[in-house]
Amino acid sequence: MAEFLILRREMPRSLLHCYNWLNESTTGLEQLYAEHSPSMDIARETYDTLRNGDMNSIFSDGLHEFLQNFITCNNKLTTALATNYNFA
Repeated sequence: MAEFLILRREMPRSLLHCYNWLNESTTGLEQLYAEHSPSMDIARETYDTLRNGDMNSIFSDGLHEFLQNFITCNNKLTTALATNYNFA
């Protein structure tokens, strides 16, 4: 079940699917504003981590630890987006 919720691109609620969409959206913002912001780097790094991840590694390193790290990265992204695009 964890694989479906984390690493399955075809599952609309999975973390990978959502970060694929976020990565495409931040790329669109980059093109629209013709500038690169730190939030785009965070989105790409998190997306790459998910895209290159595998459940065996996640389970061996600890699912709880993986999720805590993901939450931290996700919070960094939301803060950076709010700062870069004046949402805050």
